[in-house]
Amino acid sequence: MANSYEKPDFWSRKAFSEGYPARSVYKLQEIDQRFGMIKKNGTVLDLGAAPGSWTTFLLRNLGEGGKVVSCDL
Repeated sequence: MANSYEKPDFWSRKAFSEGYPARSVYKLQEIDQRFGMIKKNGTVLDLGAAPGSWTTFLLRNLGEGGKVVSCDL
């Protein structure tokens, strides 16, 4: 999925190269680094999940026993 900006910035290019659809993933990554909210094998409800960067990040970081439920219109 391509970014809608004419010239994607550094974060958009980085996200795309790492397999994330949007750069917003780095906001969640920073929050998790500061507060440790994502626990291995945890369960997370992702509301308003489009375009899916946060869901992808969660799936990569929760571990084998983790669960993610994503919902969006």
